[in-house]
Amino acid sequence: MNRNSLLNVFTPKYYSLFPYFDNSAENLILAAEQLKLLMQTNDSIKQISISKQLIELEKIGNNVMYDIYTLLNRLLIVPFDREDIIKLINKVDKILHTITKISRMMNFYKLSELFPVYSELAEIIYLTSHEIGICFKHLRDVSDSKRQIIKACENLNQLAKKADEIFYFGVLSLFTPNGNMTHLMKKKEILETLKSCVGETNSVAESFRKILIKAA
Repeated sequence: MNRNSLLNVFTPKYYSLFPYFDNSAENLILAAEQLKLLMQTNDSIKQISISKQLIELEKIGNNVMYDIYTLLNRLLIVPFDREDIIKLINKVDKILHTITKISRMMNFYKLSELFPVYSELAEIIYLTSHEIGICFKHLRDVSDSKRQIIKACENLNQLAKKADEIFYFGVLSLFTPNGNMTHLMKKKEILETLKSCVGETNSVAESFRKILIKAA
């Protein structure tokens, strides 16, 4: 038996999970990037094109999640608690779903105005997706990368606090005297969904912290 064969025998099979974690993170970052672009254009054709891309990215995310579930069912040994892994992947999937929901709302309500507060919150979501990507990257060696994961989780928390400030300022800026109430409520609903999306990214930090605690 050669050296590579020996490595295959003794290398824990659960390492096959990590590429799927990477795919999940990369897909989330791509979706967050598309959301950011969506909030920077009032071109209806571009908005529809971005929405289609987001729907495809959501499908990719669903497939990755299914692959992780399938692999977890086959593995006898896993690097972390199965329930924690499932909760983490479900939370990432929920973020993707919310991002796609926002794009559908933008198209359905046909908002032609560009609102800076939308763009600011989309930027926050984009930044949080990168922090989540950092956490996933360092799951391969939790003991040596604990500090990096903790730092990324702290950044997620700080970004969530910043999003709260942007949200409350945005509520005031969206409501104008003599504005159409139906139109105003649509704008507020999108704003609230953007804020909810940031909250979901911060919730992912809780899952990473739980994994760190159990791995200590």
